[in-house]
Amino acid sequence: MGIPLQLVPYVAQKEIIKSMYFDNIFLLSLTSRKTCRVIQTLTFNTVTHIKYFMHEAGITLSIKTNDEREYPVVGLTELPGRIYIDNEMVTFEIGGVVKQYFMVYRPPDFCYLYFDSISQITMNNLFLDHLKNLFRQTVPIELSVSAKKKYAHAYQPIEGVQKLSIETRGVNRQAIDYIASHQSLITLVVHGKLTNEFNAPYPNVHLRNAAEHGKRILESFEGRNLVLYDIELSSKDVSKFGEKWQKSKAYQNLEFVELKLAEGQTVYDENQILRGIEVSEENNRPANFTPLLAFGNRVERSTERFRNIVRSEDNKVASFRITDAKFCAVIWHRTCSP
Repeated sequence: MGIPLQLVPYVAQKEIIKSMYFDNIFLLSLTSRKTCRVIQTLTFNTVTHIKYFMHEAGITLSIKTNDEREYPVVGLTELPGRIYIDNEMVTFEIGGVVKQYFMVYRPPDFCYLYFDSISQITMNNLFLDHLKNLFRQTVPIELSVSAKKKYAHAYQPIEGVQKLSIETRGVNRQAIDYIASHQSLITLVVHGKLTNEFNAPYPNVHLRNAAEHGKRILESFEGRNLVLYDIELSSKDVSKFGEKWQKSKAYQNLEFVELKLAEGQTVYDENQILRGIEVSEENNRPANFTPLLAFGNRVERSTERFRNIVRSEDNKVASFRITDAKFCAVIWHRTCSP
Protein backbone atom coordinates (compact mmCIF):
# COMPACT_ATOMS: atom_id res chain seq x y z
CA MET A 1 0.00 0.00 0.00
CA GLY A 2 1.38 3.42 -0.95
CA ILE A 3 2.04 6.17 1.58
CA PRO A 4 -0.11 9.32 1.16
CA LEU A 5 1.97 12.25 -0.06
CA GLN A 6 0.96 14.35 2.96
CA LEU A 7 2.72 11.86 5.27
CA VAL A 8 6.02 12.14 3.42
CA PRO A 9 8.57 14.68 4.77
CA TYR A 10 8.21 18.14 3.23
CA VAL A 11 11.55 18.08 1.37
CA ALA A 12 10.74 14.66 -0.06
CA GLN A 13 7.29 15.86 -1.13
CA LYS A 14 8.88 18.59 -3.22
CA GLU A 15 11.26 16.17 -4.94
CA ILE A 16 8.44 13.72 -5.68
CA ILE A 17 6.27 16.45 -7.18
CA LYS A 18 9.07 17.81 -9.35
CA SER A 19 9.59 14.33 -10.84
CA MET A 20 5.94 14.02 -11.90
CA TYR A 21 4.36 14.78 -15.27
CA PHE A 22 2.78 18.22 -15.57
CA ASP A 23 -0.75 16.86 -15.89
CA ASN A 24 -0.35 14.87 -12.67
CA ILE A 25 1.05 17.93 -10.88
CA PHE A 26 -2.02 19.90 -11.88
CA LEU A 27 -4.45 17.19 -10.74
CA LEU A 28 -2.50 16.82 -7.50
CA SER A 29 -2.91 20.54 -6.85
CA LEU A 30 -6.68 20.01 -6.73
CA THR A 31 -6.60 17.31 -4.06
CA SER A 32 -5.91 19.62 -1.10
CA ARG A 33 -5.03 23.23 -0.33
CA LYS A 34 -1.92 22.14 1.57
CA THR A 35 -0.57 20.21 -1.42
CA CYS A 36 -1.37 23.14 -3.69
CA ARG A 37 0.68 25.45 -1.45
CA VAL A 38 3.63 23.03 -1.64
CA ILE A 39 3.49 23.10 -5.44
CA GLN A 40 3.41 26.89 -5.44
CA THR A 41 6.76 26.97 -3.64
CA LEU A 42 8.46 25.00 -6.43
CA THR A 43 10.42 26.34 -9.38
CA PHE A 44 10.20 24.32 -12.59
CA ASN A 45 13.42 25.21 -14.40
CA THR A 46 12.53 23.40 -17.64
CA VAL A 47 9.32 25.37 -18.14
CA THR A 48 9.68 28.28 -20.57
CA HIS A 49 6.04 29.03 -21.39
CA ILE A 50 2.55 28.36 -20.15
CA LYS A 51 0.15 28.15 -23.09
CA TYR A 52 -3.62 28.54 -22.92
CA PHE A 53 -5.87 27.56 -25.81
CA MET A 54 -9.34 29.06 -25.42
CA HIS A 55 -12.06 27.84 -27.76
CA GLU A 56 -15.84 27.49 -27.95
CA ALA A 57 -15.87 24.23 -25.99
CA GLY A 58 -13.58 25.30 -23.16
CA ILE A 59 -9.88 25.70 -22.32
CA THR A 60 -6.79 23.57 -22.80
CA LEU A 61 -3.54 24.17 -20.90
CA SER A 62 -0.11 23.14 -22.14
CA ILE A 63 3.41 23.54 -20.80
CA LYS A 64 6.25 24.46 -23.16
CA THR A 65 9.76 23.47 -22.08
CA ASN A 66 13.30 24.54 -22.93
CA ASP A 67 13.65 21.68 -25.43
CA GLU A 68 10.85 23.37 -27.44
CA ARG A 69 8.39 20.58 -26.70
CA GLU A 70 4.77 21.20 -25.75
CA TYR A 71 3.07 19.04 -23.11
CA PRO A 72 -0.75 19.12 -22.87
CA VAL A 73 -1.75 19.22 -19.21
CA VAL A 74 -5.50 19.39 -18.86
CA GLY A 75 -8.64 20.55 -20.61
CA LEU A 76 -11.86 21.89 -19.14
CA THR A 77 -15.10 21.78 -21.09
CA GLU A 78 -18.86 21.59 -20.69
CA LEU A 79 -20.43 18.17 -20.27
CA PRO A 80 -21.41 16.83 -23.70
CA GLY A 81 -24.80 15.25 -24.28
CA ARG A 82 -23.38 11.78 -23.77
CA ILE A 83 -20.72 10.41 -21.37
CA TYR A 84 -19.49 6.84 -21.43
CA ILE A 85 -20.14 4.73 -18.34
CA ASP A 86 -16.51 3.81 -17.70
CA ASN A 87 -15.37 7.41 -17.29
CA GLU A 88 -14.22 8.18 -13.77
CA MET A 89 -16.16 10.70 -11.70
CA VAL A 90 -14.06 12.84 -9.35
CA THR A 91 -14.60 15.74 -6.96
CA PHE A 92 -12.24 18.72 -7.03
CA GLU A 93 -12.18 22.21 -5.57
CA ILE A 94 -11.29 25.00 -7.99
CA GLY A 95 -11.30 28.56 -6.74
CA GLY A 96 -13.28 27.62 -3.66
CA VAL A 97 -16.00 25.87 -5.69
CA VAL A 98 -16.35 22.15 -4.95
CA LYS A 99 -17.55 20.36 -8.06
CA GLN A 100 -17.92 16.88 -9.48
CA TYR A 101 -16.35 16.18 -12.87
CA PHE A 102 -16.21 13.36 -15.35
CA MET A 103 -12.55 12.68 -16.06
CA VAL A 104 -11.59 11.40 -19.50
CA TYR A 105 -7.98 10.37 -20.15
CA ARG A 106 -6.48 10.97 -23.56
CA PRO A 107 -3.05 9.41 -23.91
CA PRO A 108 -0.29 10.21 -23.45
CA ASP A 109 -0.83 11.68 -19.99
CA PHE A 110 -3.63 14.08 -20.78
CA CYS A 111 -7.14 14.37 -19.41
CA TYR A 112 -10.30 16.41 -19.85
CA LEU A 113 -12.50 17.46 -16.96
CA TYR A 114 -16.14 17.73 -18.02
CA PHE A 115 -18.53 19.77 -15.89
CA ASP A 116 -22.21 20.66 -15.88
CA SER A 117 -24.80 22.83 -14.07
CA ILE A 118 -22.57 25.92 -13.98
CA SER A 119 -21.92 28.51 -16.66
CA GLN A 120 -18.90 27.91 -18.85
CA ILE A 121 -17.51 31.43 -18.42
CA THR A 122 -17.68 31.19 -14.62
CA MET A 123 -15.93 27.82 -14.65
CA ASN A 124 -13.28 29.01 -17.08
CA ASN A 125 -12.52 32.02 -14.87
CA LEU A 126 -12.05 29.83 -11.80
CA PHE A 127 -9.86 27.45 -13.77
CA LEU A 128 -7.63 30.25 -15.08
CA ASP A 129 -7.23 31.83 -11.65
CA HIS A 130 -6.16 28.48 -10.20
CA LEU A 131 -3.53 27.96 -12.90
CA LYS A 132 -2.13 31.47 -12.53
CA ASN A 133 -1.77 30.96 -8.79
CA LEU A 134 -0.29 27.48 -9.24
CA PHE A 135 2.58 28.59 -11.48
CA ARG A 136 2.79 32.08 -9.97
CA GLN A 137 3.30 33.50 -13.46
CA THR A 138 7.04 33.13 -13.20
CA VAL A 139 7.30 32.30 -16.91
CA PRO A 140 5.91 33.99 -20.05
CA ILE A 141 2.29 33.22 -20.85
CA GLU A 142 1.12 32.43 -24.36
CA LEU A 143 -2.57 32.55 -25.32
CA SER A 144 -4.29 31.18 -28.40
CA VAL A 145 -7.96 32.11 -28.89
CA SER A 146 -10.38 30.61 -31.39
CA ALA A 147 -13.45 32.83 -31.71
CA LYS A 148 -14.93 31.61 -34.98
CA LYS A 149 -18.45 31.17 -33.61
CA LYS A 150 -18.58 33.64 -30.74
CA TYR A 151 -17.04 37.02 -30.11
CA ALA A 152 -13.86 37.52 -28.14
CA HIS A 153 -15.64 39.35 -25.31
CA ALA A 154 -16.94 35.94 -24.17
CA TYR A 155 -13.40 35.10 -23.06
CA GLN A 156 -11.67 36.31 -19.94
CA PRO A 157 -8.49 38.38 -20.44
CA ILE A 158 -5.51 36.64 -18.85
CA GLU A 159 -3.10 38.72 -16.81
CA GLY A 160 0.53 38.43 -17.83
CA VAL A 161 -0.03 37.25 -21.42
CA GLN A 162 2.97 38.22 -23.56
CA LYS A 163 2.06 36.41 -26.78
CA LEU A 164 -1.48 36.30 -28.18
CA SER A 165 -2.79 34.52 -31.26
CA ILE A 166 -6.43 35.18 -32.06
CA GLU A 167 -8.45 33.48 -34.79
CA THR A 168 -11.71 35.20 -35.62
CA ARG A 169 -13.97 35.87 -38.60
CA GLY A 170 -13.48 39.59 -38.20
CA VAL A 171 -11.50 41.87 -35.90
CA ASN A 172 -14.41 44.02 -34.71
CA ARG A 173 -14.47 46.49 -31.82
CA GLN A 174 -15.03 43.68 -29.29
CA ALA A 175 -11.99 41.76 -30.55
CA ILE A 176 -9.88 44.94 -30.53
CA ASP A 177 -10.91 45.66 -26.93
CA TYR A 178 -10.11 42.07 -25.95
CA ILE A 179 -6.63 42.32 -27.48
CA ALA A 180 -6.03 45.70 -25.79
CA SER A 181 -7.03 44.27 -22.40
CA HIS A 182 -3.77 42.27 -22.35
CA GLN A 183 -1.47 45.04 -21.14
CA SER A 184 1.71 42.92 -21.06
CA LEU A 185 1.38 41.94 -24.72
CA ILE A 186 4.61 41.80 -26.73
CA THR A 187 3.65 39.62 -29.70
CA LEU A 188 0.31 39.61 -31.54
CA VAL A 189 -0.75 37.16 -34.26
CA VAL A 190 -4.15 37.76 -35.88
CA HIS A 191 -6.04 35.36 -38.16
CA GLY A 192 -9.06 37.26 -39.44
CA LYS A 193 -10.29 40.18 -41.48
CA LEU A 194 -9.27 43.57 -40.08
CA THR A 195 -11.24 46.81 -39.78
CA ASN A 196 -10.26 50.48 -40.03
CA GLU A 197 -10.23 50.66 -36.22
CA PHE A 198 -7.45 48.09 -35.90
CA ASN A 199 -3.95 49.32 -35.07
CA ALA A 200 -0.83 47.40 -34.12
CA PRO A 201 1.06 49.24 -31.33
CA TYR A 202 3.02 46.12 -30.29
CA PRO A 203 6.71 45.22 -30.71
CA ASN A 204 5.96 42.07 -32.74
CA VAL A 205 2.97 41.82 -35.10
CA HIS A 206 1.92 39.06 -37.51
CA LEU A 207 -1.29 39.64 -39.50
CA ARG A 208 -2.43 36.71 -41.62
CA ASN A 209 -4.99 38.75 -43.56
CA ALA A 210 -3.65 42.29 -43.75
CA ALA A 211 -5.46 43.09 -47.04
CA GLU A 212 -6.00 46.81 -47.68
CA HIS A 213 -5.14 47.69 -44.07
CA GLY A 214 -1.58 46.40 -44.39
CA LYS A 215 -0.25 49.54 -46.06
CA ARG A 216 -1.53 51.74 -43.21
CA ILE A 217 -0.05 49.43 -40.59
CA LEU A 218 3.31 49.25 -42.39
CA GLU A 219 3.54 53.05 -42.62
CA SER A 220 2.83 53.58 -38.91
CA PHE A 221 4.72 50.59 -37.45
CA GLU A 222 7.25 51.45 -34.74
CA GLY A 223 8.00 47.97 -33.38
CA ARG A 224 10.66 45.33 -33.98
CA ASN A 225 9.14 42.52 -36.05
CA LEU A 226 6.36 42.83 -38.63
CA VAL A 227 4.83 40.12 -40.84
CA LEU A 228 1.94 41.02 -43.15
CA TYR A 229 0.35 38.27 -45.26
CA ASP A 230 -2.29 38.65 -47.98
CA ILE A 231 -1.42 42.31 -48.17
CA GLU A 232 -2.57 44.70 -50.90
CA LEU A 233 0.64 46.59 -51.59
CA SER A 234 2.48 48.00 -54.60
CA SER A 235 6.17 47.95 -55.45
CA LYS A 236 6.13 51.74 -54.99
CA ASP A 237 4.87 51.29 -51.42
CA VAL A 238 7.73 48.90 -50.63
CA SER A 239 10.20 51.33 -52.22
CA LYS A 240 8.96 54.13 -49.93
CA PHE A 241 9.37 51.83 -46.94
CA GLY A 242 12.98 51.00 -47.88
CA GLU A 243 13.84 54.64 -48.56
CA LYS A 244 12.41 55.78 -45.21
CA TRP A 245 14.46 53.13 -43.41
CA GLN A 246 17.71 53.94 -45.23
CA LYS A 247 17.33 57.69 -44.63
CA SER A 248 16.41 57.12 -40.94
CA LYS A 249 13.01 58.76 -41.39
CA ALA A 250 11.22 55.84 -39.71
CA TYR A 251 11.54 52.24 -38.45
CA GLN A 252 14.32 52.94 -35.95
CA ASN A 253 13.55 49.78 -33.94
CA LEU A 254 12.86 47.42 -36.84
CA GLU A 255 14.58 44.02 -36.81
CA PHE A 256 12.57 41.96 -39.30
CA VAL A 257 9.85 42.54 -41.89
CA GLU A 258 8.04 40.23 -44.31
CA LEU A 259 5.42 41.44 -46.79
CA LYS A 260 3.55 38.71 -48.69
CA LEU A 261 1.15 39.79 -51.41
CA ALA A 262 -2.48 38.74 -51.55
CA GLU A 263 -3.52 36.46 -54.38
CA GLY A 264 -4.27 38.43 -57.54
CA GLN A 265 -2.00 41.36 -56.67
CA THR A 266 0.54 42.61 -59.22
CA VAL A 267 3.87 40.90 -58.50
CA TYR A 268 6.73 42.87 -57.02
CA ASP A 269 8.95 44.75 -59.48
CA GLU A 270 12.47 44.67 -58.04
CA ASN A 271 13.71 47.53 -60.21
CA GLN A 272 10.89 49.79 -59.05
CA ILE A 273 11.38 48.81 -55.40
CA LEU A 274 15.10 49.63 -55.50
CA ARG A 275 14.63 52.93 -57.31
CA GLY A 276 15.90 55.62 -54.95
CA ILE A 277 17.51 53.03 -52.63
CA GLU A 278 21.27 52.54 -52.58
CA VAL A 279 22.15 48.83 -52.54
CA SER A 280 25.55 47.92 -51.10
CA GLU A 281 27.94 45.65 -52.99
CA GLU A 282 29.28 44.10 -49.78
CA ASN A 283 28.08 40.59 -48.91
CA ASN A 284 29.04 40.59 -45.25
CA ARG A 285 26.00 39.55 -43.14
CA PRO A 286 24.90 36.83 -40.71
CA ALA A 287 24.51 33.53 -42.57
CA ASN A 288 21.20 32.72 -40.84
CA PHE A 289 18.45 34.35 -38.83
CA THR A 290 15.37 33.17 -36.93
CA PRO A 291 12.14 35.23 -37.02
CA LEU A 292 10.59 35.60 -33.57
CA LEU A 293 6.91 35.55 -34.48
CA ALA A 294 6.03 31.96 -35.30
CA PHE A 295 4.01 29.97 -32.76
CA GLY A 296 5.59 26.59 -32.12
CA ASN A 297 9.13 25.76 -33.20
CA ARG A 298 10.95 28.65 -34.85
CA VAL A 299 12.61 27.87 -38.19
CA GLU A 300 16.07 29.19 -39.02
CA ARG A 301 16.39 30.91 -42.41
CA SER A 302 19.41 31.36 -44.66
CA THR A 303 20.51 34.75 -46.06
CA GLU A 304 22.48 33.21 -48.93
CA ARG A 305 20.36 34.89 -51.63
CA PHE A 306 19.94 38.19 -49.79
CA ARG A 307 21.42 41.58 -50.70
CA ASN A 308 22.32 44.50 -48.42
CA ILE A 309 21.12 48.05 -47.84
CA VAL A 310 23.35 50.08 -45.50
CA ARG A 311 22.14 52.88 -43.23
CA SER A 312 25.25 54.95 -42.57
CA GLU A 313 23.74 57.02 -39.75
CA ASP A 314 23.79 54.14 -37.24
CA ASN A 315 25.81 51.55 -39.20
CA LYS A 316 22.86 49.18 -39.55
CA VAL A 317 22.31 46.86 -42.50
CA ALA A 318 19.04 45.57 -43.95
CA SER A 319 19.66 42.25 -45.68
CA PHE A 320 16.73 41.73 -48.04
CA ARG A 321 15.28 39.42 -50.67
CA ILE A 322 12.57 40.10 -53.25
CA THR A 323 10.52 37.44 -55.04
CA ASP A 324 7.36 37.81 -57.12
CA ALA A 325 5.04 37.79 -54.10
CA LYS A 326 7.26 38.39 -51.08
CA PHE A 327 9.60 41.05 -49.71
CA CYS A 328 11.68 40.01 -46.70
CA ALA A 329 14.35 41.93 -44.78
CA VAL A 330 16.31 41.31 -41.59
CA ILE A 331 18.11 44.23 -39.91
CA TRP A 332 21.36 43.83 -38.03
CA HIS A 333 24.27 45.96 -36.82
CA ARG A 334 27.30 46.10 -39.07
CA THR A 335 29.69 45.20 -36.25
CA CYS A 336 27.96 41.87 -35.50
CA SER A 337 29.75 38.68 -36.50
CA PRO A 338 28.55 37.12 -39.76
